[in-house]
Amino acid sequence: MIRAKLGIGFAAIFFALVGFKGLKWHENQVFHWDKAGYYVYLPAAFIYNDIDSLGFYPEMNRKYNLTSQDIDYYATYRQESTGKLLNKYSIGVAVLELPFFLAGHLTTLWTNDHPPDGFSTYYQASVLVASIAWVIFGLMMLGRLLGRYFSESVVLTGLVLIATGTNLFYYTTFDAGMSHAFSFALFATCLNYSDLFYTKGRGVYLVVAAIFFGLIIITRPTNAVLGIVLLFWGIGSKYDCLTRIKLLKKHTRSVVVALLAFIAVLMIQLGYWKYITGEWIHYSYEEEGFNFLKPEIWNGLLSYRKGWFVYTPLALVCIIGLVNLWRIFPKLFLGITTYLIVNVYIVFSWHQWYYGGGFGSRALIESYAVLSIPLTCFVAWVLTVRSKVLKSFVGMILVSLVVLNLWQSYQFSLGTIPWDHNNKEYYWRVFFKKHRTEEDWKLLGL
Repeated sequence: MIRAKLGIGFAAIFFALVGFKGLKWHENQVFHWDKAGYYVYLPAAFIYNDIDSLGFYPEMNRKYNLTSQDIDYYATYRQESTGKLLNKYSIGVAVLELPFFLAGHLTTLWTNDHPPDGFSTYYQASVLVASIAWVIFGLMMLGRLLGRYFSESVVLTGLVLIATGTNLFYYTTFDAGMSHAFSFALFATCLNYSDLFYTKGRGVYLVVAAIFFGLIIITRPTNAVLGIVLLFWGIGSKYDCLTRIKLLKKHTRSVVVALLAFIAVLMIQLGYWKYITGEWIHYSYEEEGFNFLKPEIWNGLLSYRKGWFVYTPLALVCIIGLVNLWRIFPKLFLGITTYLIVNVYIVFSWHQWYYGGGFGSRALIESYAVLSIPLTCFVAWVLTVRSKVLKSFVGMILVSLVVLNLWQSYQFSLGTIPWDHNNKEYYWRVFFKKHRTEEDWKLLGL
């Protein structure tokens, strides 16, 4: 898979160039809003020794403009039972950022040209590097998974489409530090090792998959829905179910070790909740929740505000690829299709279905690790088509979707596409523009 590895290497360079050039360091874009909430565990634990009150946060907020206004604890809740301050964001992102944070901290102490306060330049750079490194690792894991089912050229095409044709690109470079890019890498790794266990029958692969599934949950708990894919992976009949049961019985010891490893990872989050709230399991978002009776699926998929298919139309190709998946790998169809339906329902049942400021439907970014399989099935089918005209036509469409994603990512980074409240009139008014005008902005009615 030499070409796939070279492609991933070029992706790493491209991400780094865009990320370091595109971020406005003087505005501290790395630690804005949610990203500060995910990250704050690290300076709290390793610099200030203040995990339970975050007493340093107000000063850092004012110094680095973490929430764009004077809001000290927008993401925390004071616990009456313990008097401690609960960070609503899960701890998983901080765990994944930890080695990069330590490198940034040591660099800051060694160079002595920025304050070692946990938020200055080298700490910001460490989060960007962490985001890129984990996504590249995820692409490598995805490449290995797909490489067991497809040719090298098909795998390379699929990886390029996922890396540059979806909003994973934006959240790896322009908006590093959010949970979604990290979750994508965790999804890809968990899928790879789960497949290795099911196909190779080695218990160590199950243990590794369990560890990464635990990291998935403590990074973004709702992503536990990936379990649907893992459970039904390779299941297409009653015989497959019986074979799966026999495999698990054969590796009983590995199953027990995997379960213990999974629980150990979960204890990182559960231990924090216990320490702060006095409860092992606590709903950290407290005042926010889901409305499962009124999911905003139509808006989530097709609205100009944040529609998934509007801002990431390549997702439509992934959906079309389910047909090819059924034809090529029918034993993967049930798990992936069920996961997609359930996940879309859960994601757009959130009370704030548009998920605040963001580029497209960011809550579905990790799903690209799963959807890469039907997408790659679609690519494999295209390459077998005899009609050169059809093949060229589809190829031009895919290239156009990549160009569109890169262009709109750039527009969004400049503020031409607004963080929220976009509408049809404004969307098409600025479609080819690098910068908006005051007349354009009036169309938003803000």
